[in-house]
Amino acid sequence: MALFSRLFRSKAQKAVDVLQDGLNRRLLAIQAALELFKRTSRAFDVSGLHEASSETTSFKLAQGKHAYFTNALIDDLAHVEELIKAMHRALEFNNGRPSPGFEKEVIEAEQALERTDANIDRLRDVCQQLVDVVGDISAP
Repeated sequence: MALFSRLFRSKAQKAVDVLQDGLNRRLLAIQAALELFKRTSRAFDVSGLHEASSETTSFKLAQGKHAYFTNALIDDLAHVEELIKAMHRALEFNNGRPSPGFEKEVIEAEQALERTDANIDRLRDVCQQLVDVVGDISAP
């Protein structure tokens, strides 16, 4: 029975680790998008584009979308982070054994992560729009 318990405990911890990895990848995507936002904003400021140009309009619209999708992702991922923290605490409290309903919690967290994928894709598209307007952002 102890071997089965350790095996099951291992699977439970692996499930939480996979969720944490998925969360971390999405947080890195947000961090990269924020860095790109900062760089494109600097490049836009020095570009000298006319305020009434279509490029300026496109850039400002993309900035607004960027803020919207970034905030939506941060809100969605905060919920996932809380779910993962709760699972960690439950595993620690139960000496590594999953609590009743653990599988349901894992599924809920997996689904919540999957729901963020559409906004990650949208944020990627918006970042491309920002780069398309300003061009080269290689300068720090």
